[in-house]
Amino acid sequence: MPGVYVIDRYLEREVCRVSLGFAMLDASGRYEARLLDGCHDSGLQVFDPVAWRYEAGRLTLQARRGHQVSLISERDGQWRRDPDVGTTLVLRKTEP
Repeated sequence: MPGVYVIDRYLEREVCRVSLGFAMLDASGRYEARLLDGCHDSGLQVFDPVAWRYEAGRLTLQARRGHQVSLISERDGQWRRDPDVGTTLVLRKTEP
């Protein structure tokens, strides 16, 4: 799960990259997350992910202010927001 992911919005166009880190933040199973330089999406910049967790088949990103986005796996290395509401949000793992 840890690694760098491309974030696609709208028409499957990369707008940001996020790093899902290896460092555990606390005993609840949350790990560090951060947007990488060059993000071109103001919504994601405001969301500003700081943590991620994987549990029961779901990847959850947590914002600096505490709200969360839940994603489910579509295929190996690709995740989409669930429920699929609002603007498209897909994470695709980048090649190492």
